[in-house]
Amino acid sequence: MNPQTVVYKQASGCFIEADVYLPEGDARDRPVILWIHGGSLMSGGRRKFVSQRADQLAAFLAASYVVVALDYRLAPEVKVGAIFEDLRDCYLWIRESGPELWGADAGRIALVGGSAGGYLALMGGCFLEPRPRSLVSFYGYGDLIGDWAVKPFYYRKTPSMRESEAIRFASGPVRTSNEGIEAERRKYVRHCREAGTWAALVTGLDPEKQQSAYQAFCPLQNLSVSFPPTLLLHGGIDDNVPYQQSVMVAVELDRLGVGNTLITIPAGVHGFDSKMREDPAVRDAWQKTMRFLNNQFREDAG
Repeated sequence: MNPQTVVYKQASGCFIEADVYLPEGDARDRPVILWIHGGSLMSGGRRKFVSQRADQLAAFLAASYVVVALDYRLAPEVKVGAIFEDLRDCYLWIRESGPELWGADAGRIALVGGSAGGYLALMGGCFLEPRPRSLVSFYGYGDLIGDWAVKPFYYRKTPSMRESEAIRFASGPVRTSNEGIEAERRKYVRHCREAGTWAALVTGLDPEKQQSAYQAFCPLQNLSVSFPPTLLLHGGIDDNVPYQQSVMVAVELDRLGVGNTLITIPAGVHGFDSKMREDPAVRDAWQKTMRFLNNQFREDAG
């Protein structure tokens, strides 16, 4: 499954890339999965995300979907508004170039992501025009101003990184992946969560003094009746992104009359979907995910 690697934009001195995976055959008008990696908006990259979920990629390709896995600029060197711009530009690039380059159907694009990728998928449903056909959010979040995001969040009894070490990762060249410094970058993200500085670093805003400004970055504050049909999946014992984050999104979508389903994995932890082969509950959730996408991608879907 070797992808075509393309530069979909240039910004901040970076060539920002995406990998395009094509199903077999030479069909036209093929649906597209825009696959968004996680990493707390600060780390990760398209290649590692795909390698960790090779079973999912294979299922997408077997269903004759084109898969586009994108990189985006990472915080804190840029703020989340710039990440939204990258998502928008990749989405528009697919719509404009995809039909000619790979037989993509510009009207049938689904956003799929996990954790920060799930958050970005939900935000994409708020601001992308025209709206994506559907969204799938694995353990994403609808809120950047809750206690889980702005208060110290301890993973363990002792900090993973001293402040003097962390400061080295607070500025520098803009990155679109953590390749080469993965271990250090993951420790830095953990430090920011433990210190309660993560939300401020990714937004550039003080959560106490500028709380109202956070509304622009919270899916929960921007959902509308035109929001795409949405599938939410979340583990009941997620100790990274609280399960309630997906519950709140589902409740608000219900209130708006937007079609949505929340699948709960009772014993699911953060990243549970990487265990598809080992866990029957995860396999069942994945089968439901594929049914959801297949239904949304039908030619006569709304």
